[in-house]
Amino acid sequence: FGCNRLFALDSGLQSPEELVGKTDFDMVWEEEALQYRADDRQVMESATPELNYESTKITSEGHQIWVRTIKVPLRDPDGRVKGVLGTYEDITESKCSEEALRSNEERYASVIAATKDGIFDWDLVRGSGYASESWQEIHGLSGTNFLSIDVWKRCVHPDDLARVRQRTKDLLA
Repeated sequence: FGCNRLFALDSGLQSPEELVGKTDFDMVWEEEALQYRADDRQVMESATPELNYESTKITSEGHQIWVRTIKVPLRDPDGRVKGVLGTYEDITESKCSEEALRSNEERYASVIAATKDGIFDWDLVRGSGYASESWQEIHGLSGTNFLSIDVWKRCVHPDDLARVRQRTKDLLA
């Protein structure tokens, strides 16, 4: 099989020519070779591209990274599938960010669930919000459309309503 210079470098080689004659089993990712070959065989036998699927890949340094891959069948002049053209994009940073966000959301949710304080957050730009179960209970709004801005305004003390309205206008401006 062949490759471009960047793939060769990612594979720990100096040039694409060094890849000639090698198989997946000769590469640093030899443990994934059976899966890679099965994926390629599926694309070739079905003559159907595999688009934007996510998987892991071993780098030439032995690190595992996440990649988004595209594999399309290569056809000869008669239209017969003769191989696979594959590309990938390193999405490791994005995957790590997603995991950190998920972890933080879980931690935030556990803190909210553990407190008896009522917590309300309203996103003025999106017009949506969040109200903890405690907040709903405190205001007697369990099971109602507590995220309605009208319901929220009823929960603001009358002495504070003018100030809150002005602050809301300021934030939206």
